Amino acid sequence: LTFLRELDLGQNTLNGTLPTQVSNLTKLRILDLERNGISGTLPQQIVNLEQLESLNLNKNDLVGNLPEDIDKLTFLRELDLGQNTLNGTLPTQVSNLTKLRILDLERNGISGTLPQQIVNLEQLESL
Repeated sequence: LTFLRELDLGQNTLNGTLPTQVSNLTKLRILDLERNGISGTLPQQIVNLEQLESLNLNKNDLVGNLPEDIDKLTFLRELDLGQNTLNGTLPTQVSNLTKLRILDLERNGISGTLPQQIVNLEQLESL
């Protein structure tokens, strides 16, 4: 699967944790696993998917924090982690995702304030 560019298994009944081996899919541009039963934390290795343009894990059972070095995903245009149980604060590094158009973190337990640097996301259309 070394040339896989899109992995769309959304709206199924997948469960368990997101395997760290997903980070081996280095050509991946779209990862869509929305509306499943994926649990656990977002693996730190997800930031190794440097070609990723869209990450949609909406409506799962994810917990924990966003990776601090999320800004390694420099091509990311859509980050949809809404309707999980994520917590902690929004890392300021999100502000370095300058291609980001959609940032959906609704219905989580994220706390604190929005980083002031969020204004750097000039292409952001939906927050």
